[in-house]
Amino acid sequence: LTPGKGIILADWEEGRKKWLGSAEEIYSKGLPFLWAEKYEDALPFFEEAVKRNPRYAEAYFQIGFCNDLLLRNEAAIKAYTQAIQIKPDFSVAYNNRGNAYYNKGQYDQAIKDYDKAIEIDPMYANAYNNRGNAYGNKGQHDQAIKDYNKAIEIDPKNANAYNNRGLAY
Repeated sequence: LTPGKGIILADWEEGRKKWLGSAEEIYSKGLPFLWAEKYEDALPFFEEAVKRNPRYAEAYFQIGFCNDLLLRNEAAIKAYTQAIQIKPDFSVAYNNRGNAYYNKGQYDQAIKDYDKAIEIDPMYANAYNNRGNAYGNKGQHDQAIKDYNKAIEIDPKNANAYNNRGLAY
């Protein structure tokens, strides 16, 4: 705790009342399920959060994330798209939507999303690694190796990039 100006108890109580039942409170209730990898249990909380606040990009992201891990690619793509529409600089949402396209075998669309994630965050090692995977699946191994090299340059401890580069060679 850091010293600061205190607040009157009545003001604190008013803030607490606004929190209860808010989209943020509902969202926070889903996080323990997410962390416990109980994605089916987490989903209703994130879905309720976006009903209460349709501009809640992070809640849409978590809907996408849960659906992604539940192998519901279309639902994941839809949720990530909502998150991106609300927050156009959401590089992780682009990367993860790229993963959902990748899982569907739509490598060109996945590459477009990885490109956008990298454009937003040029130091996003996992986006380079993921794009390398997509290029590799298209048979473009030289381009894949370039991406794996960049991922390793950014994050020298990225074991996946080393493994993938070895496979590409």
